[in-house]
Amino acid sequence: MKVQVESLPEVFKEVFDFAHRYYATDVYVKEDVPVFFKLIGISGTALKIARFYDRELPSSEEREISEYLKRGVTKGDVNGFLEVLRIQPGQEIDTSFTLLKNDKYLGRYRLNVAPADGGTVLTMRRLFSYVPHFQDDLRLPEVLAETREWSSGLVVVTGPTGSGKSTTLASIMRYLGEDADKARVIITVEKPIEYVFENKGAFFIQREVGRDTENFVSGIHNALRQHPDVIYVGESRTPEEIKATLMASETGHLTFTTLHTASAWGAISRIIDVFPPDEQPQIKTILADQLRLVVAQRLITTVDYAVRVVTEVLYVDEYVRQRIKEGDVKSIREYVYKGDREGRRWYSLNSELTRLVQEGFVSPETAFKVTYDPKDLKNRLGRGNV
Repeated sequence: MKVQVESLPEVFKEVFDFAHRYYATDVYVKEDVPVFFKLIGISGTALKIARFYDRELPSSEEREISEYLKRGVTKGDVNGFLEVLRIQPGQEIDTSFTLLKNDKYLGRYRLNVAPADGGTVLTMRRLFSYVPHFQDDLRLPEVLAETREWSSGLVVVTGPTGSGKSTTLASIMRYLGEDADKARVIITVEKPIEYVFENKGAFFIQREVGRDTENFVSGIHNALRQHPDVIYVGESRTPEEIKATLMASETGHLTFTTLHTASAWGAISRIIDVFPPDEQPQIKTILADQLRLVVAQRLITTVDYAVRVVTEVLYVDEYVRQRIKEGDVKSIREYVYKGDREGRRWYSLNSELTRLVQEGFVSPETAFKVTYDPKDLKNRLGRGNV
């Protein structure tokens, strides 16, 4: 949906102006409280953020911060914003919109509308139009380059909310789409659409759950009728969604999806355990046959206040396939850690964190904030081994 900023209530004009000026990644709006912004490295009200960046903010500049941002947003303002987006008050919805000013592009936002505390909370995340390159921009593992060689199989990107999974997968879609040796049909099923791809080397079909298709399962089933080469499923959480994603891979499509687990090996447990015990043997067999790669990731702040992705990689070989069939996830975890020492194509999160600390990119304190195994990380940093 396209939204002209001129059509918005005055307070929302101020909200988006401030968000763009300070490069906010997320905006939270709740009735009768000051608008809350998230930036890389700091979160808070407009006044807090302005003071942080300007350190000693002159009173004259402080007064320039809109009273709207200081006092908060009224119920009428929120309802006026929802009316412009043709959303009924009280409705719970995930969507996205493109913000324009005099028909000039300002940015895209993912929007969640949720009733709360008798009012409405709006959560908006800035979606950037530039799709980064997985190596040049994001410095993701080189093993992802092998995806161009695969015609089927399942690739999972996992991590907590806000860890950049969508950006990682968008960068892979770009990489596949720019393949000069093979023109692919790529279908994405997302909620909502975050990055818009250009039809250059590939032909993209992007479908949004709730707008273009009822749910992820129906979107996947419909995609199979369109004879794609690649299917990207925005998320797989329920047994039905996971089963449909596995089916897409099993029927000969290179399939990508996301999960929310701390580790790469934990993604295998999540996929298996979401099913009742009587279905798990079949799921283990299908997963062992189809899974090719799992990338777990976090966003981490470097010592110079830049943000980069740190990853854990599980490359599925014959040993891992056999352990999946047996349900022996503990051995898979040990295998990932063993790969650190033998220089294989897979490695643990702590291996990468240790390397970044030793090379001076990341502080030990920051590394301990993102690890899921602090004891192992302490041992690695103590002995100086990656």
